[in-house]
Amino acid sequence: MGRAEKALELLERGAKLGLRVEFQSGMNILKETALVDPEVLAVTMEQLANYLPEIRDICQRRAICALGKTLVSRRIWSKERGEGTLVGASDDGTLTISIGAEMRRSDEEEVRHSQMSITCNAESLLVLDDTPAPVDEEPILDAPRKRIFGMF
Repeated sequence: MGRAEKALELLERGAKLGLRVEFQSGMNILKETALVDPEVLAVTMEQLANYLPEIRDICQRRAICALGKTLVSRRIWSKERGEGTLVGASDDGTLTISIGAEMRRSDEEEVRHSQMSITCNAESLLVLDDTPAPVDEEPILDAPRKRIFGMF
């Protein structure tokens, strides 16, 4: 059994005990979903800590999938393919996008336009979330800095 499989097994065992690891803002967060005996918690945390790189990868892919599903139909920009639309997210963290493609046969003068769906990772996409952002209060401005001789 490889390290990724062992990490997945530990995550599943933890879930049965009432512990869930989530990826939030770049950190692994262990949440208690039920009351867990403190000794069991300590042992489980120690076991999970031995597989943190693998657990981080699994939880990050799950978080990408969950967020991706909420952003389906949003406009995207792919580093490799250009503008398109987010059309899906899978459990392994891969995203499906639809992009426009132009094709022309050598014997035709007219360009044909079509849509093509491809899978990609989140690192290569910029997703436009066009939902209105909450209006913040006035931004806090830094106090003016003192300048040398008032000139710089």
